[in-house]
Amino acid sequence: MEKIELVETVREKAGVGYADAKAALDACGDDVLDALVWLEQQGIIADAGVCTYSTKDGVTAEPPNQTAPESEPA
Repeated sequence: MEKIELVETVREKAGVGYADAKAALDACGDDVLDALVWLEQQGIIADAGVCTYSTKDGVTAEPPNQTAPESEPA
């Protein structure tokens, strides 16, 4: 894959501009996954573990904390 294609892939996946996508790829040896992680670490994109949702009314919120219930000892 050519560099421009890699940059476009990172731009689409991360929702960042050309300069940020190119900088991430340069810092990560043109590895797309590492570039996405690098962008998260730099605070340029939100952590993938943090998700939000929106309603049809346009209200955006974080989902409630969904932790598994603790199992009771047998």
